[in-house]
Amino acid sequence: MVPVYRGRPPTIDMDQIRARLAEGQSPTRIAREMGISRGTVYKAKAKGKDGESGTAAQGPLEVREDPAP
Repeated sequence: MVPVYRGRPPTIDMDQIRARLAEGQSPTRIAREMGISRGTVYKAKAKGKDGESGTAAQGPLEVREDPAP
């Protein structure tokens, strides 16, 4: 069997970020102490324990017809 390239392994522990957020630490403080961007902290916050984004639970978007000119 030939090994398949799967990309670079993750170096940031997202569970650790979520745990610190649950303790009430600010995203800015977490980012500074861990040496990561605040965007990464917010990304970890947006994803739930199951790894799914919270936006998927909203359902399909409403499609509207353009009004006649």
